Amino acid sequence: MQLYRFSPITNDEQCSEALLYINAQLGMLIKVAIQTDLPIDTLKIFAHYDAEYTFLRKWIDTIGENDGTSEPSYYVKPTKPIEINDSRISLIGIRRPDPYRSQVGCGDYVVEDYNAFKSTYLGKSPFIREIAHPKFEMLEVFHPDFDVLGYIAKD
Repeated sequence: MQLYRFSPITNDEQCSEALLYINAQLGMLIKVAIQTDLPIDTLKIFAHYDAEYTFLRKWIDTIGENDGTSEPSYYVKPTKPIEINDSRISLIGIRRPDPYRSQVGCGDYVVEDYNAFKSTYLGKSPFIREIAHPKFEMLEVFHPDFDVLGYIAKD
């Protein structure tokens, strides 16, 4: 029985499919949460098995240069521009296996004014919540019908 939609990811085609899926789901998720579109600039695949993480780590290093590691995630800046739908993806990441993260992945939305966005939507949408993060003030966009998470971080 397969517990996760894409895992275990074992080839390049599955990686691409997962990224396309995460991007599409993030577009639908934000529409459900706030009834509008937001651009996406970061996509991250959640590994669910150790061998899958090892494969994804090798794969991600072929598409770009390391742009930071923040345990439990690893990011690269793509060498070639990546555009998915109307989003220009500036970072691709992978997350180490975590039994509390069954989602396919997550992504970051881009907003011009974090404080204005927060005052407009936090507490007004049941699908946006503030979360603790060691480096950023951050909002999480979630919905039980979606297996992706979205984030909006204050720079």
